[in-house]
Amino acid sequence: MRVPKKPILGIHVHPLGVRAIEARGAWSSPQFANAREVPLPAGAIDAGRIMQPDALVAALRELVGPVDGPTDVVMSISARGVMTHVIEAPPAPDAEMRTVIEGELEHYHIVTTANNAIDYLRLQQRDGNRTDPSPQVLVSAAEQSLVDGYCDAAERAGLRLVGLEPELLAMYRLAAQEAGQIEAAIAVTVGSEQTELAVTSQGAIRLYRRIDVGARQLVGAQPGLSADPLTGPVVQTGPGFNVVSAMNLATELRRSLDYYGSQFPEAVKPENVVLVVQDAELAGLADWLGNTLRLPVTLASPQILSDGAAPGESNCRYAAAAGLAMHNLASHPNTVPRFDLAKRNRAADAVEFERRKLVGALAISIAAVAAGVIIAVAVGIHANVVQAAVSQQKQSIAGLQQQRGAEVARAQHEDSLSKALAGQGYPLPWVMDAVAQSMAEKAGLSDARLDPGAKLVLTGDAATNQAVIQTLEHLRDSTQLQGASLDSFDSTNEQHQKQVVHFQISAYLAGAPAATVGGVKQGG
Repeated sequence: MRVPKKPILGIHVHPLGVRAIEARGAWSSPQFANAREVPLPAGAIDAGRIMQPDALVAALRELVGPVDGPTDVVMSISARGVMTHVIEAPPAPDAEMRTVIEGELEHYHIVTTANNAIDYLRLQQRDGNRTDPSPQVLVSAAEQSLVDGYCDAAERAGLRLVGLEPELLAMYRLAAQEAGQIEAAIAVTVGSEQTELAVTSQGAIRLYRRIDVGARQLVGAQPGLSADPLTGPVVQTGPGFNVVSAMNLATELRRSLDYYGSQFPEAVKPENVVLVVQDAELAGLADWLGNTLRLPVTLASPQILSDGAAPGESNCRYAAAAGLAMHNLASHPNTVPRFDLAKRNRAADAVEFERRKLVGALAISIAAVAAGVIIAVAVGIHANVVQAAVSQQKQSIAGLQQQRGAEVARAQHEDSLSKALAGQGYPLPWVMDAVAQSMAEKAGLSDARLDPGAKLVLTGDAATNQAVIQTLEHLRDSTQLQGASLDSFDSTNEQHQKQVVHFQISAYLAGAPAATVGGVKQGG
C-alpha cells in the first residue's frame, strides 16, 4: 500500500507570532487543515529582520511539535525585508536568464547581487490561445544576511526548509487561484505595512506594483494603539477602518487601472477585484472597496477544515500561511510566482557536503578494509612477487631475499596490529559504521587513522560550529568508542562567504585504556 506523501507546512513569520497550516490536494481544489499559531515576544522580528533568534527557534519548535524526522516547510520573509521590482530584460534563453537579470540589477544599481539573494519570474503575454514570453521580469531580492538568518532558524528548529518566499507573493497565490477564473482582474494583497497590486489577464500577470499602505495604516485599533501614528486620529467607516488610508488605497487602485489601460489599450479592462488580507479587522474592506470603486470585490481566504473534515470557517489570519503551503501543490500554474530566496543556500550546501561526505565515506571504507582484508592480500601479493623474482634472477638472490624480508616484516607488523586489536575484542567494521552514523547532517570526514594504542583520529569539515558539536556528542554517545574529544578546529570563508569549519576529533576504541586528552586548540 502506498504511503500518502506528507503535506508541506506553510509557516508565516509575523511580528506578533508564527502561524502554520497544511495544504493537501491539487491547485484547483486545495484543502487546508491543522492551522495553529504561537506568539512571539515584542521586538523578536523587526522590519523582517530576526532580532531574537532563540525566541523564533523556540516558537518554531513549539509550532511543529514532536515529529519523526525533519518536517518540510515553506517559510515567509516579511515584505519590509524584500525588494520586489519589475524590470525590462533583453531576450535570453532560460538557462542564461538569471545571469542576464543579475547584470541588469547591477547595471541600474537596483541591488548588488553578490550580497543579495534573488529569484524571478518571466512574465507572459497572451494573444488569443498563444502565450509568449514578455520582456518584463518580476524580481524579488533580499539581503543574503537576512536570508541566512531564516535558514539558520529553520535548521536549529529541526525543519527542512524547501522554500523561503516573500509573504505578499504567498498571499497572491490565494488571489491568483480566484483571479485565474476571471478573464481580467486586479489582485490586491494587503500586508502589515505594504500592499501589492497585480493586474492579471487570463491568469498571467501583466502589471505588478507595490504601494506603502498596509494593515498598520488601515486598521484603526491595533493592540496597544489608539490611533494610527502616521495619519493621526482614526476615522472609522466599519470595524476598525481608517477612512483616509482606505481612500489612499482606492486611489492607487484607480491609478493602476488607468495606467494599465494606457499601456495595454487593446487588452480587456479588469472589472473584478480579488482582495487578500491577513487581519480579521480588514475582512469588511472588500465591501467598502466595492462600493467606492463600483467594482465587484471578492475576499479570497482559506477555507480551513474542522476536526470533522468538513469545510470550516474562513480565516483570513492564515492567508499568508495558506499561500506558502500551496507552494508545491500539484498543477501549480507556471504563470504564478513560486519564489525561493534560499535557493543559493541549499545549492551551495548540497554540492559542498555531498562531496565531503563522499570523501569521508571513502576514507572510512579504506580504513576498515585496511584493518583486515587488504593486509592479508598485500602479504600474499608481495610474497609471490618476491618468490617469482628469486627463481628468475638467481644472480641477485641475496638482494631480493633482503627486500622480501623487509616487505614481509612490514606486512607482519601491520597484520600483528590488526590481529592484536581484533584479539582484544575490538569489532573494527562496527566501529567504522558507528563513526559514519555519528556524523552530523552538515559534517563530513576527509581522513581516519588508527594507531597501535587503539586511538582513532578523525579529520573533517563542517558548515557550522553546531555541526561539529553535534558530531562530537554523537561520538561520545557511541557504544563503540570512548573518550571522544575535540583536538582542534578552525573556520575559513569560501565562495559566497560560506563558512567552513575544519576539525579533528580523537577517540579510543571501547575497552581501550584511553589517555587523558588535552585542551582544545582553536584556530582563526
